[in-house]
Amino acid sequence: MSEHGKQVPKVLVLGATGQLGRALIAAEARDLAVIPVARSDLDLTDFTTIRRLIDTDRPDLIINAAAIARPEYAEDEQDLALAVNARAVETLARAAKDVGAALLHISTDHVFDGSQTRPYTETDHAAPLNMYGATKLLGEELAQLACPRTAILRTSSLHAPWGRNQIVTTFAKAERGAQVRAAADRITSPTSAEIFAETCMAVAPSMIDSDPYSDIWGVTHVSAHGECSDSALLAQALGSAGFNPDLIAAQRMIDWPTTAAYPRSTPLDCTRMVRVFGIQPRPWQEHLERTLAALRPVETPEAA
Repeated sequence: MSEHGKQVPKVLVLGATGQLGRALIAAEARDLAVIPVARSDLDLTDFTTIRRLIDTDRPDLIINAAAIARPEYAEDEQDLALAVNARAVETLARAAKDVGAALLHISTDHVFDGSQTRPYTETDHAAPLNMYGATKLLGEELAQLACPRTAILRTSSLHAPWGRNQIVTTFAKAERGAQVRAAADRITSPTSAEIFAETCMAVAPSMIDSDPYSDIWGVTHVSAHGECSDSALLAQALGSAGFNPDLIAAQRMIDWPTTAAYPRSTPLDCTRMVRVFGIQPRPWQEHLERTLAALRPVETPEAA
């Protein structure tokens, strides 16, 4: 309860210990009671337990940041990816509807095939190339069918000062002086997980209060503004942190085949984000700076 006796809205955050989940828990959530749910707390392949959790906690909003998010792993474990990225999302949406909650589901630019020469809008045709994108797209569709108060935020190439992402991995290699290969032909709108999480928490209250006919529901692209290649992003990250940017070996994606196909160019158009949420996207360089601020080596002053 708030100091005025009003019930504080409850927000359940699934995937609380993941890269984005950590950022969501850390983000300032004004007048919201945020309840973290980690992987160890909830088996997302156990749909009965998911229903029981929602029925017991009766949240006002569920933020689903849990996913099988590594494309290669989703390709190798397709049944698991389908269960977590799609069927569990449908279960969450049905449970949300039953208790009167809204659902904020996080999705990805991997729902597109990357063949387009302009940034993708929400109405562009989705044609995923890999199992990760296919299961995330199915999760989007099932959630919207199950719960009319479902908002889906698609984002692009999340990075943070923690977790498993290309910037953290690159810094670890750079500290050893090792070369890092990166795609020169994979183009995205690289986005800070921290800034993205703050956006989620900023719009959460309006989701709790909105009726099923609001423009807030449906798919919205939320990412950094602009675009760059993986190799350009990592070279700038290293240079900004005092490492040698020449450690980045720019290559074509075809030069190192993986079990999962990656879309080549998936920058996101955030015009709808501005219109619906009134939030302007910030340049990808600013997003990168946010992550680097916590990753730069700390300089120790020389002794007097």
